[in-house]
Amino acid sequence: MMWFNLMSIRLKAAFGLVLLTLFILIIGGINYLALDRLQGNTQQFAGTLMPGLGVVINGDRDLYQALSAQQEYLLVQGKGEKAAAFKQDFNENAQQAKERMEKFIGMMAAYPEVTRQLDAFPTLFQQWQTQAAQVFVLTDQGQYDEALRLHAQLEEKFSALREQYNKAGELDEELAGDLRLASDQMADSSQSWTLGLL
Repeated sequence: MMWFNLMSIRLKAAFGLVLLTLFILIIGGINYLALDRLQGNTQQFAGTLMPGLGVVINGDRDLYQALSAQQEYLLVQGKGEKAAAFKQDFNENAQQAKERMEKFIGMMAAYPEVTRQLDAFPTLFQQWQTQAAQVFVLTDQGQYDEALRLHAQLEEKFSALREQYNKAGELDEELAGDLRLASDQMADSSQSWTLGLL
């Protein structure tokens, strides 16, 4: 520190200003990086995860509405003016349920650990939809008892398909939780660095 004592007051003041400027730049850089990451996490949360959860919830609702429409169709035994509306409701809701899950899987393309767990969806949906359509065919052919039996057998396929929607929602929520934890850790780390430099 002998060299510092030999410096003129002007150099000592300049040295202090340079040091202060360096600290400000370092702290600013650390905070900039932290804010940039936090902004990215916020965009990911608001732009992907929350809308994704909404898509899954609506898809699950559509799936249940399709089931309800089929049950209503069976109750009227495929006859009367409401039967055609129930059949149309089934078809529309089943299609919407499928499209919403496909949309969710597309939204989660950046997360293969999520999409990989939903690989069974296309097969499960196709199996359920094919047999569910057969319930309408049997009912239309007057084979009401067979249609009821098939509808009862479909419960297991429906439950397996419904579990895919449930799993999608859980995975979305898990990602959101991980993102929040990472954001909290990032904020804490930035604050620690800032306080440590001061």
